[in-house]
Amino acid sequence: MSVEMETSRKHIQILASVAANLGQTTRAFCISMSSYMIPQLLKGEGGLELSESETSWFASIYAIGCITGALHGGYLSDKLGRKKCMILDCLGYITGFMLIAFATDFNILMVGRLIIGHFSGSSVVSAPIFVGETSHHSLRGFTGTLLVILYCFGFTASMSLGALISWRSVLLVASCVPAVSLLMLLFMKESPSWLLRQNRKEEAYDSLMFYRGNELIVQSEMLRISNTLVNKTKKMNYLEIPFYKDFKISSDVLYLLDF
Repeated sequence: MSVEMETSRKHIQILASVAANLGQTTRAFCISMSSYMIPQLLKGEGGLELSESETSWFASIYAIGCITGALHGGYLSDKLGRKKCMILDCLGYITGFMLIAFATDFNILMVGRLIIGHFSGSSVVSAPIFVGETSHHSLRGFTGTLLVILYCFGFTASMSLGALISWRSVLLVASCVPAVSLLMLLFMKESPSWLLRQNRKEEAYDSLMFYRGNELIVQSEMLRISNTLVNKTKKMNYLEIPFYKDFKISSDVLYLLDF
C-alpha cells in the first residue's frame, strides 16, 4: 500500500526517538565520568579523597552494574513495556547521580556508581527497540543515527564540563538529562508492537495513530504487525525483523565506542 508520508507525524516520531536516546546521552556521562573524577578524587577535590585502590574499584564497578542492568532491562522491557522500562531507567539515573554528587564517603560513591551502571545496561536494551517500533521505516535511518549522535554528544559534553568545573557540579548537570528524557517520555505512547503482543489492540491502534496520524498507514501497519505475530508461533528471532537489524547495528557501535 502506497501512502504519502507527508500526512504522518514525523516530528512526533523524532521527538520519541530523542526522548528515548537521551538515555544514551546520560549513559555517555556515566561512562566518561571516571576520566575526570578520578584525578580530582585522588587530590581530595570536592571534599572527598580516595586512594588509588578505591578509585580503581569506583571505575570498574560500573561494568558489573551494566551486566545486571542488561539482563534486568531485557526482562522488564518485555514485561512492563518499553516506555515504562525507560522511565524507570531515568529515575535510576537520577538517583545514582544524586548519590554520587552528594556522597560523603567511598561507600556511597560505590552504591551510586553501581546504580548508574545498572540502568545504563538497561537503557541500551530498551531504547533501540522502542525507537525501532515507533519509527516509520522511512525515518528509521535518521532516528537510528540519533542513538549514536546523542551518545557522542553526551560524551563530549561530559568531558568538556569535567575539565571546567568540579565533578560534583558536572553530576548535577548530568542529572538534568534523564529528567528531560523522563518528562518527554510521559507525553509519548507505548510501543504499538508491544501493545499488540499483549493483545491490547485498541491501545495499539491509538498508539499508531499518535505516531503516524494517518489511518491508512495505521491499518497497514496493524495488519503487518499482527501477521508477524501470528506467524511467530515458534520462538521469535528478533534479527529476522528488519528494523531490529538496523538498531542492533547502532547498539553494537555504542559498545565499540565504550572501549
